[in-house]
Amino acid sequence: MMRARWAGVHQHAPPAAGAAGAGAPPGTVPAADAFLDRLGAGDPRLLLTPLNMHRLLLAAVTLASKFVEDRAHRNSWLARVGGIPSQTEMNRLEVETLRRLDWRLAVSPDVFDMYRRNLALW
Repeated sequence: MMRARWAGVHQHAPPAAGAAGAGAPPGTVPAADAFLDRLGAGDPRLLLTPLNMHRLLLAAVTLASKFVEDRAHRNSWLARVGGIPSQTEMNRLEVETLRRLDWRLAVSPDVFDMYRRNLALW
């Protein structure tokens, strides 16, 4: 069980079919993977469940995309394609994820390359 539930990270039912991160620009998914690992390391009691994993993945891909790319999608669009009920909720999820990452999004080239190579094995 998580130490403290993130406001808005859990939902009552798994999302409809869809894939957060599908079609993401190169560089986004390795960075998002690094962010997810940091979230888990920051709170080892954080459990991925069918009710929260799509939101955590969407938050990580959103932050990675905004950090890596020159142009980012609007949060209203990200909420819609990610199954989040509102832009306000998406905004809160993004800020809470940033807070839990201590606002540190930089990924060293060596770490980035490690995640890129690991993802290539899939």
